[in-house]
Amino acid sequence: MQHLWKNDAATQGASTNNFWTQETGAVAQLWKDLAKAMEGKGKDDQTGCKELPNPSDKTACNFLHAGLEHLYKTPAATAPPGGVADVLKTNPSFRQTMGCFLLHAYAKHMKEKAVCDIEKGITTAFTAWEKPEGKANSCKDSSGKGQCVPCHWQEKDETWKNCTITTNGQAPDPNGTVGDKLKNIVKADDADIKEMAKVVNTVERLCDQVKCVTARWMKDKTKSWEEVWKKVEEELPKLGGALSTATSKEKRGDLEQYCDLPKVNGKDVDKEACLLIAAGLKNLYDIEEKNNDAVEASFQRTMQCVLLNAIADKLEHNDFPCKDEKNTKKGIDEAFTTKNSAIRNSTACGTNDKCFTCGRVTLQDLESCKLDSGGTDQNVKKKIEEEVLKKDGEGMKEMTKIWDQSIKDICNASDWIFRGLLGGMSNADNQSEVALEHCSKSNWGNDDAHSVANKTACKLVAAGLQYISKIQDTYKFDPKGNNNNLNPYDNQEYKQLVACLMLKRVAEEMKRRSKICNIDEGIETAFSAAPQIKSKHCNNGKPCFVCKLDEKYDDCHLDTAKEVKVKPKLESLLTGEGTTVNNTLTDLLKTDGKDASLCSRLQCLASKVEALKLQQSSQSNASDIEGEVSTELKKLLQHITEVENWKQKEFDQYCTDNIGSSWLEDTGGEKTAKQKACKLFALGLKHISEIKDNKQNGDESLRKTMMCAALNLYADQLIKKSTEQCPLDSEKLKEAIDHAFGKSKNIMGNKTASCPSGSGTSSCFICNRLEESFGTCRIGSDNVKTNLNKLIKDNDDDNTKTNNTPNMEQTLDKINSKDTFCTELQCAIIKKVKSTGKKLQNGTRPSWDDINKDAKGVLTTLLGHMTVGQTKSEVTKYCNDRKWDEFGHKGKHTNKAACLLFAAGLEHIYTHGNGRSSGPVNGPSFGQTMGCLFLKEYAKQLKEMAEKQKKYKVHPDCSVDSGIEYAFSKSKDIMVSVLTRCKNNASINDCFVCKIDQDYGTCLIGTDKVKSNVEPMLKDNDRNQNHMEKTLENTVCPILLTDILTPFLPLAPVSIGLSAMAYYLWKYFGPLGKGGQRFRRSPTEIPGSSVQEQVLDHVEEAGPHEYRLVKERKPRSAPTRTKRSGRVNRRTIIEIHFEVLDECQKGDTQLNQKDFLELLVQEFMGSELMEEEEQVPKEEVPMELVPIEEVPMERVPSLGSGFMV
Repeated sequence: MQHLWKNDAATQGASTNNFWTQETGAVAQLWKDLAKAMEGKGKDDQTGCKELPNPSDKTACNFLHAGLEHLYKTPAATAPPGGVADVLKTNPSFRQTMGCFLLHAYAKHMKEKAVCDIEKGITTAFTAWEKPEGKANSCKDSSGKGQCVPCHWQEKDETWKNCTITTNGQAPDPNGTVGDKLKNIVKADDADIKEMAKVVNTVERLCDQVKCVTARWMKDKTKSWEEVWKKVEEELPKLGGALSTATSKEKRGDLEQYCDLPKVNGKDVDKEACLLIAAGLKNLYDIEEKNNDAVEASFQRTMQCVLLNAIADKLEHNDFPCKDEKNTKKGIDEAFTTKNSAIRNSTACGTNDKCFTCGRVTLQDLESCKLDSGGTDQNVKKKIEEEVLKKDGEGMKEMTKIWDQSIKDICNASDWIFRGLLGGMSNADNQSEVALEHCSKSNWGNDDAHSVANKTACKLVAAGLQYISKIQDTYKFDPKGNNNNLNPYDNQEYKQLVACLMLKRVAEEMKRRSKICNIDEGIETAFSAAPQIKSKHCNNGKPCFVCKLDEKYDDCHLDTAKEVKVKPKLESLLTGEGTTVNNTLTDLLKTDGKDASLCSRLQCLASKVEALKLQQSSQSNASDIEGEVSTELKKLLQHITEVENWKQKEFDQYCTDNIGSSWLEDTGGEKTAKQKACKLFALGLKHISEIKDNKQNGDESLRKTMMCAALNLYADQLIKKSTEQCPLDSEKLKEAIDHAFGKSKNIMGNKTASCPSGSGTSSCFICNRLEESFGTCRIGSDNVKTNLNKLIKDNDDDNTKTNNTPNMEQTLDKINSKDTFCTELQCAIIKKVKSTGKKLQNGTRPSWDDINKDAKGVLTTLLGHMTVGQTKSEVTKYCNDRKWDEFGHKGKHTNKAACLLFAAGLEHIYTHGNGRSSGPVNGPSFGQTMGCLFLKEYAKQLKEMAEKQKKYKVHPDCSVDSGIEYAFSKSKDIMVSVLTRCKNNASINDCFVCKIDQDYGTCLIGTDKVKSNVEPMLKDNDRNQNHMEKTLENTVCPILLTDILTPFLPLAPVSIGLSAMAYYLWKYFGPLGKGGQRFRRSPTEIPGSSVQEQVLDHVEEAGPHEYRLVKERKPRSAPTRTKRSGRVNRRTIIEIHFEVLDECQKGDTQLNQKDFLELLVQEFMGSELMEEEEQVPKEEVPMELVPIEEVPMERVPSLGSGFMV
């Protein structure tokens, strides 16, 4: 090194301080290059390294091999030309020498960081590059000169550390030797060194860890193999001490966080085993490196890991008494596998690269693990069993202590005896054996739930007695100290006694839990067979215990000195082993479970409820409890049929959406009816769940079960009666009922208001839909279904008579009440189609085409009656609204006319359209409903037409809206007047009220829109459209002559005055005084038809209101009258007009009032001034009394419906 530095031209004048600079110096740059190369390829298998057996040796070899390979490669420039880096770049030999120094320093750090002995790995790497010229491309320059400098591993020769470098003529560097310089460059706490140490110390297999740690420990401590195993034995008490306190209160709290196992059937069956292993792992991870002796600490951790696995083997061994009951393997795996990292990270090993992870490896897996011992057989499994755990050795004694303590901590003798008892009771083979011999009473049939329950109870108890008799201990001694039994006689009798106490406690629990069935008989039968069972099965010649039912144990003590009572211990066993007890009693409690059939519950309850005073015979009959059931049934039906109860918001959550498979295709009316039906039965389920044992007689379960059956049968009867109902027929009603029962778990189940959280299984009774087999259910000799159906029918008959509670028909009417006009219309059409014989199957619906012809007939009849009926006096009482005065004179009369028109239409649909002969029917008829539809559409179109035509065709003040609405507001009064049965106590469906505010815009008949079909029938039909126009023009909003003259009335006085002045001027100033002879034409000479003929064209026949106007013409010789008669019986044109208009409105025929009045005024004003005018009733002036020759007649308009003079 000194030679190369002194003779290298590149180093002449170079400062040694710059050369050794930590960050930018040439050596530092070279170290970065080497470190980067080793980091990149150090984890890959290198040539010559992968054959090494020890993982740590292999890793060390790979890192150094990668560094040496990079060192002998042709270097790239690491700094600008002329810099310090050029010293190494331009002189490969010098670079290789400095690199060798760096790798030596790196190897030294590697050995210090490694737990295992990695000397072989280091040597292998350096040896591979002793002759680099055959591997590297930098051993010769371009001229063929310059040999590579070999790098030899100098493990013990450390003279290179003391080497100093001097330049030409300069003194040695005063700052230290090469070794000192490298300490500042290759630092022990560098990230590269730490990463290397972590990888080197990573050993996955326990066998490899044992090999490397043992070799390193023996080398450093100069120990023999005998001393190795002696040292291992010393670790066992340390480990045992940690395990002995694992389940104590002080330690348990720290360790339970690592054993938070998911419960299996509600029981932590394996937490204790997990706690023991977790304590062992924590103990070995907590071992400290005293005096920085990492090798010693690693040796102790490794050997404790081996011993902890040996202990785990024993906990999983078949000799461990509660291996299966406690599922020790699951607890062991939880600590070793799932929570191992968490345990390690909580100790000093969490940040110590020299620690390894102790995994689960059985001793059997270490059988093939042989340590390099120079020819001796050092098999790990064999040495642990023969050296560490040898008989009578300290290690064996310690292991025995650990074994015994583990049994106490994990097993608890009473626990596994109790589990064994429960297992014997539930064993199918045991039950089959005892059933034939001891549980086959003649009156225990298979078709009665009460008998089946007692037979099941007998088999369970008898199987338990058989298990007790089979508890037989024998003498046992295990050289290894596993599960020895040196006193079998006392142990056997004691275990049988304890098991008997447990069996009697289980029998009591069976009685307590069997709330439905009385199983006393079955339990007593089994215990009476205890002597026979003991004689048959306890046959090993040792003392056996006969278990009797009548012996008390409440005050019994297990340990007199400590006063440990039996009862609390047994209670804790039942609680702790609740899941196992539940599984054992599953068959017995089937009748009490939620899946039990109603028939089974009823059969058991009928024999259990004593407070109902049933017959004291072996069997009870359904008729014995009829009175109680009838009373409860009335309460149930009265509660659920009250419509106000259906409005409770509580039931919206169960009966709002997705009721039945047809929900998406259901109409709005069907959905509403389904919701009502669902709420009715949801109310019933809620009512049943709230039945209480008010009399403290134990009949709560019986009454709940009976009412559940009654509610089901009530549902069946409603379904039968709803075949022709609308909107819910029997199929859709069944969907709603099934939906309600499908929600019974939510309504009645656990955590509901009637069954709060924590309630027992039987107290949370769930009422489900009856199964088909219920029809054959019997209690004694009585058929339950037959009796309940009779009670339901009798109750319904009583409701029909008293009307206090709705009967079934009324209930169905409430469910099917048509809340919208669309529903009324749909149902009426469905009934109409069905009445024609057409069948609607598979959910098909009628279309508009099915009733189009009938609908046209209804419309025609309706329009005809509206024309005629508006003039009838009986409808005028519905059209007297004083508010119309606000619309003025014309608005008042047009609204009244509109009201009369629609009142007539309403009267028609309630009489002619009801389709009834007598008695109520379910819902309005087709004619009534369609008539209402057309009447509403007529009103809508008439309003639109009036609004449009008053601008150019009818009176501009035409107002019909208020009149139409007023007529519809009287719809109910009109209905009641013609349908007297609707006045009192009539159902909603029977008395249909046609309302204008119920729209049908979105209503569908099948897939046809009602609006699209009904509009054209009035709007696009010429006849119907013309009818509406003529009605509007001539009846509702006509333009009269008086309407034209009314604006000129203020000018009347002026007109009369001017006329008078003109007359007198003409009379007195006319030519020749009186003028010539007057010429008067005879009526026969007047061209055209006479006035009489003109008027009679508009009149079909003369009515009783004819008047005759007689104008007497005096002879010319008679003196001229100069005095006019008075104003007697003289009227103005306006008075005549309103008199005639009033007569027309009261008449029986529709007159063209406009033409008639115009003609009347025209003729009257156009005639000569009459000197006399009289109004004489026709009846009072006989024609024969007036000589025709004396009275020339001239026809003039009369004030009646005819014209005569």
